[in-house]
Amino acid sequence: MVDCPETLRVATVESLFSMNIGEKKTESFKLLGIDGIIFHIFQKVLNIPFELVIAEDAEWGRSLQNGSWTGMVGKVQKGEADIAINTLAMTEERLKVIDFSHSYVVDKITFAVPKPGAYPNSLAFIQAFDLTVWISIVFVFFLTPLLFRCLLNSNNSYIQIMFQLSGLLLKQSVNFNLESYKNVVLFLSWCFFAAVVTLYYSANLSSFLTVPLEMPFARNFKELSDAVSRGSLKCFAAKGTFAINTLVNSQKEHLRDLGETIIRNEWYFSGDSLKSLTADSYTAVMTGSSLLKMVAGLEVWKSYYLSDDSIMSFNIGVVMKKDFCYKEKLNKIISRFNSAGLYDKIIRDESFKLWITNSKEVPKTLLEIPLSLADFLAKCRTDVLRNFTDVGNDCDDICKPSCRSVRYDISLSKASWPNLNHQQFVMNRSFEQWSHLPEALGLLDALEYDENTTDFVNDTFFR
Repeated sequence: MVDCPETLRVATVESLFSMNIGEKKTESFKLLGIDGIIFHIFQKVLNIPFELVIAEDAEWGRSLQNGSWTGMVGKVQKGEADIAINTLAMTEERLKVIDFSHSYVVDKITFAVPKPGAYPNSLAFIQAFDLTVWISIVFVFFLTPLLFRCLLNSNNSYIQIMFQLSGLLLKQSVNFNLESYKNVVLFLSWCFFAAVVTLYYSANLSSFLTVPLEMPFARNFKELSDAVSRGSLKCFAAKGTFAINTLVNSQKEHLRDLGETIIRNEWYFSGDSLKSLTADSYTAVMTGSSLLKMVAGLEVWKSYYLSDDSIMSFNIGVVMKKDFCYKEKLNKIISRFNSAGLYDKIIRDESFKLWITNSKEVPKTLLEIPLSLADFLAKCRTDVLRNFTDVGNDCDDICKPSCRSVRYDISLSKASWPNLNHQQFVMNRSFEQWSHLPEALGLLDALEYDENTTDFVNDTFFR
């Protein structure tokens, strides 16, 4: 019969979000992070005191040529620890020297890449069309004047016809000889081409200015390998994990190239170094998806995108030495842990804590509100008012009109004004005071009116 230890020796390494060693309380340490919380649940049910055995090389565990192992697996193999916990994957190679508990989560190896951001708005004029479309437009633009000059028997030069055709693209009037049916067909063909090009260009330009276009980034391991080969990205992996061996021994060339590049450049992370890596805009991180979800995703405050691609799935369990006396009891605890769905709850709780921590760094964006019918009606009323003032300007040639003050009796539904007891309010401000308010930029454009409220101009627009 195997004697059970009075104190449980636990091998681990510090890693961001997964295992953090907190302050020491009495004779034990407070472990934080995902696996730290999981271990405390197991240890509380086992009701056994524990002591930490830190792997000095900060590795999870890889085999050496002499048959020994590094990292946490090596500590258990050598008898320096009873168990090891920190996202340790179950592999056949490891099972030859140590034992595993039941799996408490199924994870997959994937990667996260930094969000490249959006293209600047200054480039939106070019990005409205891709390169192929631009080349086609330029080709047609230079070829059409030659066709017009030959088929229309025009006396105008090539440059003159080109300027007239460009006028149609800019919605300007042109002067062509359209006496024959052939001339009409050719001219209408160019008009149709110009209308389609300008329509699509205006629509694309408006959409890009409204929602900036995201720069491309690596979405799968093939694109990641190509980016690493070009030198535009670095890819870091956890030191001493089986993921690198999986890449090197893969049958796919791009995965082998990626693994060999990581080994050659020693792109490893361990402990809190992951935090510094995520701050680098040219670094991709490859590890388990559960850990990457803490810092990668579509959320605004997360600086990394999480890839949907993966190279393999694996089970995670507690590493234990052969003939560990608490194996059956620990397996029963893990089965109850899985049935209760506690792992997902821990992930959600830790993600929420991280979101609270990074909430101050979230950039503030304007609230997106779709245009309503009232917005267009307000615009129409403003245009009518402006046209009316333009007519007054033409009739009154005495002096230049200037806006003195405008009094609005309006009903607000969207603008947020301080100290309002009711939706209605009356403002009597000079135009200089209006200029300091964002709503004054469009006068009536920025305000939504209620049909039951009479809005009027009380003072004169003309001096």
